[in-house]
Amino acid sequence: MSRLFTEQECKTYSPDELAELFSQRIYPGKSASYPINPFQFLADLEIPYIFRSFSKSEGFYIPASSDDDLPVVGINLKRPVQRQRFTAAHELCHHLKDWNQISNCPSAHKNGIERYADAFASALLMPKAEILQQIDKFQKGAVLSLDEILEIAEYFGVSFEACHWRIVNIKPSALKGIEEKAFNKYKPLKRRIELGYSDVPFYRGIFDASEDCFKLKFDDYARKKFQAEYIYHDSRMEGIHAELDNVGDIVADLHYLKQESEFCREGNENIVELAGLSLVYDSLPKLAVSGDLSIFHARTIHRTLFSCAPHPEFGGKFKESNNLVLGAKFETLDAADVLPAFYDLDDEVQKLMDQENALSLSEYIERVVRIHHRLTVIHPFPEGNGRTSRAFTNLLLMHRGLPAVFFRYDKKGARNRFEKDFYKDALGQADQNGNYDLLYEAYYRGLLESLDVLTKKF
Repeated sequence: MSRLFTEQECKTYSPDELAELFSQRIYPGKSASYPINPFQFLADLEIPYIFRSFSKSEGFYIPASSDDDLPVVGINLKRPVQRQRFTAAHELCHHLKDWNQISNCPSAHKNGIERYADAFASALLMPKAEILQQIDKFQKGAVLSLDEILEIAEYFGVSFEACHWRIVNIKPSALKGIEEKAFNKYKPLKRRIELGYSDVPFYRGIFDASEDCFKLKFDDYARKKFQAEYIYHDSRMEGIHAELDNVGDIVADLHYLKQESEFCREGNENIVELAGLSLVYDSLPKLAVSGDLSIFHARTIHRTLFSCAPHPEFGGKFKESNNLVLGAKFETLDAADVLPAFYDLDDEVQKLMDQENALSLSEYIERVVRIHHRLTVIHPFPEGNGRTSRAFTNLLLMHRGLPAVFFRYDKKGARNRFEKDFYKDALGQADQNGNYDLLYEAYYRGLLESLDVLTKKF
């Protein structure tokens, strides 16, 4: 594997010098575009990157074991996307400078090697000349305000804290007079939301840099693990609280005997619906690769969902009267308008199928998310719409080779919110004001979470 820098250069250059020379050598004559995408650097150097739930590390770098091997970078899934971008740049430094050793990068108690990589990441994402220019642009008064620091951080796609320390090291006079108490009271994550900033552009950079990093083969491990996780959490989201210890045996009995099963009777609705959901996810991997999809696959999914019910003919039938969705923050379509809306949505699905090879990964994901939202608004069936729309969305994701997504009932994710609450609020925001950013974010994070859960090894 060829190297961009000699050992002597790595010993001689400061972090700022190494970052500047890296940009010149990998993209000679090309001007930087902000925010810089460190994941694109990794992809261009053929370095796969993965996201995992680390407890004490920000990330890691594993060098290639031979000329035929590839190095690997790991990123802490639990951290905000701005920190993940910083970690990607940090691990890039290890690839350039510490290329022959494993680097496990702790969140605290950093040695000199780790501090150098942090300084490199700051310099790569926030070059000195550019940050001085942005200070001049944003500073309105004698010194920068806290909101102005946040605006500069947003321009570079870094955290408020990282931007603050970069300014301290480059132009401390721009911060002179700001009391430490004011810094401590400032809540940059909350303030970002108030100012309307979105994480979606940063997630696009992550997903578009290297699509192969997000492919998942639904092997036996992934299928079994997904069903256990998905059926539990998706059913809890719908208010189904059946114990799952014996569901495997019950599902098998219902699968083979259907309405002849001893479990297929009134009063066992929870078990029957869990069994139906299990059968849905048994069918999705094969369906996903069977060819072009249509919105009418949602009817197939709904039919399978209720295939073990005492009255399976209920499955796949459109609603004939309007249904009330308790606790929902969106309005569903009138029953009389369902069929034409269904055909209109199929036009969108067919366009997606026709154009999928020309779409970037983020464009495909966001088109799928908008279709998902539209299907929830149409709400075509008397019941089971949430599970059906999420399953159909997963079918579209799996069609592109992506993992299926589930929103955990009892785990906090983005913005310290339970994943299922974040998802439901995101649906409501898309319906009320046409802003899909939160829903995009829910699915981007959901894809990363699924890869973490469903992948047995790196």
